[in-house]
Amino acid sequence: MGVLVVAFLAESWLVYADPSHSGPLVGPALTGARAWHTHGCQACHQLYGYGGFLGPDLTNLASRAGERPLAVRLAVALATGPGGMPVIEVQPEEFEGLAAFLEAMDSTGVGQAHATGSGIPWWEYP
Repeated sequence: MGVLVVAFLAESWLVYADPSHSGPLVGPALTGARAWHTHGCQACHQLYGYGGFLGPDLTNLASRAGERPLAVRLAVALATGPGGMPVIEVQPEEFEGLAAFLEAMDSTGVGQAHATGSGIPWWEYP
């Protein structure tokens, strides 16, 4: 019975512990997290696979942003509503905050599922 208790405790620690050493959100990233929830971004978009399915997973958007600053890309997307995305009125300081929030999410790891060891996202796997 003792072995089962130890196994249960070890499994619980592995599942629920957060060894990422990422700190709490502060400053602009916290402002961005508030804007993310206030505007209901999670209804359509995902972070780490959690959220809606209408829009893309934005966990690693900062890595995919390219040369344009992320805040500029967000401003254009929110003002024009590309694809099926609605136009959302966001305050100017919220653009920087959303960019900082998404950069903080991106810095914690990879949110897209990849085929084992290939580094290829599952939707591009042959």
